[in-house]
Amino acid sequence: MADRFAVNDRPIELPNEAHVCLTLVIDVSGSMSSVIGDVNSGVNRMIDELKQDGRLSSVLDMSIITFCDKGAHKVIQPFQSIKSTSPVNLTTGSTTFAVDALELARANTSHQKARYQSGCMKPWIVFITDGYIHDDLTDIGIKFKRDELEGKYHVLCFGVGAAYAPKQLALLSSTCFQIINYNFADFFSWIGKSQAVISQAAIGANTNLPATGAICQLSITA
Repeated sequence: MADRFAVNDRPIELPNEAHVCLTLVIDVSGSMSSVIGDVNSGVNRMIDELKQDGRLSSVLDMSIITFCDKGAHKVIQPFQSIKSTSPVNLTTGSTTFAVDALELARANTSHQKARYQSGCMKPWIVFITDGYIHDDLTDIGIKFKRDELEGKYHVLCFGVGAAYAPKQLALLSSTCFQIINYNFADFFSWIGKSQAVISQAAIGANTNLPATGAICQLSITA
């Protein structure tokens, strides 16, 4: 895949410790233009909060992939430690095509996970959209659900606003949520706090994540 960034692999910090691996796949279609500033602020606040924990900022590696028009998906940030992460400034396109971005997230998550000498907590792929996706999610959904059953990673889907299609998201993940009132600040903060909790657990152990409270609500269960 042309967008693979294996040739640009960043060094693994604290290689003797288990790592946490997070991919954000973010809709930057035209309908997100009115809230993209809030998305940027939310992601950057999360990064700042995570940098306050020295160990966590070294063992949590994050990638950011955006999607909008056909063929316009981008790796905004390859996997690298939070400590090395710079603020983001996402900009919007027009329409909503997501499959290439999702395939890229799947491939790069598997590649990054295999790089850890001391293992990795189950990675998260977090997918966020506010609209109807124009390409067919059936095949990538089959791959995601198969991989999740095999314990390779978690796929978490979040819809924003009133125009997204919950049944589309259900093709990708067994449980999907809606972000309430465009509350990106608290949403991304919750993502970061969840990664912090996961980082303290043993590999393969169940964890009790922070409550979502009024941040998001169950949208649909497949």
